[in-house]
Amino acid sequence: MVADPRNARHALAAAVLCAIVCLVPEAPRAQPAHGGYLLLEPPLPPPPRGMSFAESKRRLHAEVFPGPDRREVYCGCRYGEDRSIDLSDCTSGGQYTPSGRHATRAGHLEWEHALPASWVGHTFACWDAEEARDPRAYCRSTEPAFERAEGDMHVLFPSVGQINALRENFAYGMVDGEAHPFGCDFEVGGRVAEPRPAVRGELARAVLYGAATYRVPLRPEVLRALRRFHQDDPPDAAERVRNGRIEALQGNRNPYIDGRGTFRTRPAPPPPRNRVEPGGEGR
Repeated sequence: MVADPRNARHALAAAVLCAIVCLVPEAPRAQPAHGGYLLLEPPLPPPPRGMSFAESKRRLHAEVFPGPDRREVYCGCRYGEDRSIDLSDCTSGGQYTPSGRHATRAGHLEWEHALPASWVGHTFACWDAEEARDPRAYCRSTEPAFERAEGDMHVLFPSVGQINALRENFAYGMVDGEAHPFGCDFEVGGRVAEPRPAVRGELARAVLYGAATYRVPLRPEVLRALRRFHQDDPPDAAERVRNGRIEALQGNRNPYIDGRGTFRTRPAPPPPRNRVEPGGEGR
């Protein structure tokens, strides 16, 4: 049988094509845009009546958390008009026993930024300016918008000073194990802070509000943890009262408490760096 010359031509063409295609290395897979950070959409407007961190602390104490049964957020410890904390009366564990790092701050009330001030600071050029030896103080004195963001009441909570210090600027999430240091249901590990179940949703909604308002990029795993906390621990009556009192003072509400917050996102660049602020970010 005589071979069909057309078959030979087809075979030669296939061999040439394979030589071209098969030897070309596979193109690298596309990486997630900007390292996988996300911005919540749409942006929320900042408070129409912003105030400084110092003024916010004073008015939160007097007008948002008034009364004889004040409780700080992380351990549920009672604190008084003079801002001293009763470490023997805590809803998480009963008795708070200070030890280790920052133990001297345990008996003092501090104001914790659920959304760390450094996360917000990195969205301002002043934070990474060469002359900013103390970035937070420098931004506070040179950038009015940062000063108002630092004082946004929706992200501020009363805290045991030691816990505020140990949390540093870590993201909220789950930590392996249940160490419960000091008798309080609060753990830190792997740059993650795990609050007690009763306040996880409240803290998550504060972070979500702050990230949407001040355009703070979040890692996907952080956003997933916040959304899970938000869903598992819905707003209670006290949180809704707090939302209304803050609205009366600074003119805006947290829509994540009202059930109107969204989880739409778009890719975003990461912050310039994620410098830890030793010793906590409230006070």
